[in-house]
Amino acid sequence: MSVQLVGNILLWIAAVPAVGSVIVFSRVTWWRSTWGRHLMAYMAAVSIPLVLGCVRQIFGDSSWFQGLRVAAFGLVVVVLWWRFIITIQALREGSPDEGDLEKRPQQPAPHARNPKE
Repeated sequence: MSVQLVGNILLWIAAVPAVGSVIVFSRVTWWRSTWGRHLMAYMAAVSIPLVLGCVRQIFGDSSWFQGLRVAAFGLVVVVLWWRFIITIQALREGSPDEGDLEKRPQQPAPHARNPKE
């Protein structure tokens, strides 16, 4: 088995859970917090290059693919810089979503089970 074939197989194996994570996370209210929005964007940014690699394997390298590649990596750059900025912000100020915890209704603590029962 060639190194290129192994790399191609690993690309598809990585793309499936990357895209699957975006699909599953899209079913929750990710847009309600800064970190939720960021997590969705970051998962998509990880998925984009993997999907591009799969598209290239299927359709080959062409001018339309190069345009798609430039646009996709442009979005990845934006998301990675966003991640860098909010990570530095979190380091300096604490989590930007700390206020979100105060807005949520408090869940009652689960009752400890009585060992004598």
